[in-house]
Amino acid sequence: MAQSDFICLTTDLWTHKFTMQSYLGVTAHYLQDIDMKTVELGAFPMNERKTITNLKALLRQICIQWEIPDAKISAILSDGGSIIKGAIIEEFGIYKHVSCFAHALNNIAQRVIEINVPENLLGEDEAAGFPEVPSDDENIDYSFELNETPLSPLRDIIKKVKAIVKFFKKSEIAAKELEKLQSESGQKALKLVQEVKTRWNFCYEMIDRFILLENQVGRVLMQMHTERNSRSKPPTMLTGAELDAVEDVRNVLKPLYLITKEISAEKYVTISKCIPLISGLKTKIASSNTSTLVGKSVNEPLSSEINIKFHSIEKVEAFSLATLLDPRFKKFALPTQKTSQLR
Repeated sequence: MAQSDFICLTTDLWTHKFTMQSYLGVTAHYLQDIDMKTVELGAFPMNERKTITNLKALLRQICIQWEIPDAKISAILSDGGSIIKGAIIEEFGIYKHVSCFAHALNNIAQRVIEINVPENLLGEDEAAGFPEVPSDDENIDYSFELNETPLSPLRDIIKKVKAIVKFFKKSEIAAKELEKLQSESGQKALKLVQEVKTRWNFCYEMIDRFILLENQVGRVLMQMHTERNSRSKPPTMLTGAELDAVEDVRNVLKPLYLITKEISAEKYVTISKCIPLISGLKTKIASSNTSTLVGKSVNEPLSSEINIKFHSIEKVEAFSLATLLDPRFKKFALPTQKTSQLR
């Protein structure tokens, strides 16, 4: 790693849920010939309060320990938390800090699909624009069951889907019958996908797989309601209107899901794609045709969130320069930023 001319560091500030010990995780990315390499520098305990001053000292200590001079650090990535961002900017300069694009997308999607994110865990930069993400999302509880506020139509539908998926995960009879129906129709046997609390893309995959298997799922539930051969009472299948709504939501969220997958690659650089992807996403969302009220309730805030959170992404030097220097996008015009303004 020391022989590389350019090194990118990624940081992750988190707290262990049981011991409440805070850690700063740091990973280094660099090129070896034409291959991108990744090295986990470690998870370093924060024995003092999480302040900008203490984080600056710890980051500097890590760089000294690994013999990484400032001249070789091309960028340091963090989420939108004000403390870690402030430490990086103060110690290494504003032009070396890059906000995590994937975290910003994840936060936007969670808000749009109304996953319950406690306000006190959203960080201090909530109104600061791109990007806005929790600095410690591991401790956030997104479960619908703990949300005491009235359920919106979308959250109510998703809760019903989760209940059905949970039933098939727990009932061996239901799972085997679902597999049997797929085999009889010549399909590859697939299982329902359960949501993961902290990553919105698993919620999308749960909905997408549920829509794919809705006919077989409905038949199994109806059969089990009739035969009553299960120890637990089967949940009720979604109505036709609810199925239309959840399919509408899936179609609205699909472009965001595809971008999240594209930007989460580990073997190649993705920063140059961010501006073109956001430009394409805005166009796609603007042209979306939603046929249900629930679909519209997702499409409109998604468009608003994207426009608000990423309205200034072209002004961030790292993103603009990466896009300009990528030969694939040499004819791509930055929407709001003139190249002469770049440093």
